[in-house]
Amino acid sequence: MEFKIMTREDLDKIAELYVGAFNGAPWYDKWTVETAKKRLGQMIGCEDSLGLIAYDNNKVVGMALGNKEYYYDAVHFHFKELCVDTAIKGKGIGSKLVDEMVRRVKADGVTKIILWTLRCSEMLGFYEKQNFKVSDELIIMRRSL
Repeated sequence: MEFKIMTREDLDKIAELYVGAFNGAPWYDKWTVETAKKRLGQMIGCEDSLGLIAYDNNKVVGMALGNKEYYYDAVHFHFKELCVDTAIKGKGIGSKLVDEMVRRVKADGVTKIILWTLRCSEMLGFYEKQNFKVSDELIIMRRSL
């Protein structure tokens, strides 16, 4: 497995991966390639963003994306997106992407990683295996308009 830094030139290939991953279980979203490119392009354009693309035999098999955010006493990394080609899901690619992202952001001074994910056993189980814990201090709230 090889990891490359994501750039805007990668948007077409990662948008297709993203649509394939998130339009299926457990999310059942309704992404198009165009809306995915818009979302991912915004994230890539964010100051201090870091995106990684996982390749296996020159084929895109996964991606991870987030950004650093400065706090008064630390640097946090907001892990925004992680997905794997659904045809090969469950083969450790997601774990390798998380490990590589953790290695890179830790070397860059990050002291905490924060992420949002779907509250379901599949996602919580995956991230708990990656040493993430459900926060006792923080919740996500929303208001529809």
